Amino acid sequence: MLSFLLIIFLIALIIAYSVLNKPRGYSIDLQNIIILRKGKNINIEISQISEIKYIEHFKTTSLIRLWLISINPFAEMLTFGSFWSFQYGKIHVYITTLGSALLIKTNNRRKYVISPDDSEITLIMQYCPVKILNYQ
Repeated sequence: MLSFLLIIFLIALIIAYSVLNKPRGYSIDLQNIIILRKGKNINIEISQISEIKYIEHFKTTSLIRLWLISINPFAEMLTFGSFWSFQYGKIHVYITTLGSALLIKTNNRRKYVISPDDSEITLIMQYCPVKILNYQ
């Protein structure tokens, strides 16, 4: 009975972690690109961005998850967390929709993958001095 309760508790903990950390969208202001989550938001300082690359078809199938704690046992398993990619190296993925994405590299060598819509990309181009590579 105790092991059953422990399993139920662990499943509830994983679900709660997934709900708190799943990206809900993005916001852009003069200083930051903000990844909106129910838990703590993630701020990417615009002044720290060294490169932004548009990825037309971002594929999550070739990603290797680095931290099992960020596992989501449901449909959106590969939409957020830390991953290794042979093409990009270590990346932090926070995508809301599958398809096109932006790879953002910062001066401190962190790499983020986000999936803003066209209006959010327009705002990023407006506020960020770094040109988006491979974007029409």
